[in-house]
Amino acid sequence: MSLKKGDPGVWIRERLRPGQTAVDVGAANGKFTAIMAACVGPTGRVFAYEPDPRSLPGLGVLQDRWPQIGLRCCAVSDGAGPARLYQAVTNERSALDAAAVSLPLPGVEPLAVETVRLDADLQRCDLLKVDAQGWDVKVLRGAPHLLRTCHTVIVECWPAGLAHAGACGIDLWDLLSAAGFSLEMTREALAAWIADTSANSHINLLAVT
Repeated sequence: MSLKKGDPGVWIRERLRPGQTAVDVGAANGKFTAIMAACVGPTGRVFAYEPDPRSLPGLGVLQDRWPQIGLRCCAVSDGAGPARLYQAVTNERSALDAAAVSLPLPGVEPLAVETVRLDADLQRCDLLKVDAQGWDVKVLRGAPHLLRTCHTVIVECWPAGLAHAGACGIDLWDLLSAAGFSLEMTREALAAWIADTSANSHINLLAVT
């Protein structure tokens, strides 16, 4: 079953306004962090979460350009505490689960990192984007209050990575639907795509209120 992956950058530009607050979980190289910062302008805020130290210099450059960016050098989960971050040696993918990194790339090196719950760190946001390499359900489970303040959630659905974290793509759909969001993709269509997809395929889900 073939489905459009969706472009988070387009959705962010369509949904985010000056003065609003955006959260980028799994900011990586800052591509979407920069789009968010441009959209919210100097009166808004962007909180970028990224535990991989290889990404931090580039994110620091963005922070210098857009002071409205707040950089959080940690991972996000459904609980706070120490964790291990696994890095692929041949690209900049990293994850809190070794198998999620080694599915496409066998070489990983663990780093000691801290995890936070979004609800313990932030009071509100207008738009939340999550790309946590399979940890996405745990990220959302740690943010029931924050979700009630959002009008838009953009989350990556990577079935293989989610499975290695003890979850599945349908969990994402159910969690967002229960929180009051509407998704363009039906639950049945997502389930059919998951059943038919390859290990490394992913799509982005758009949920709005």
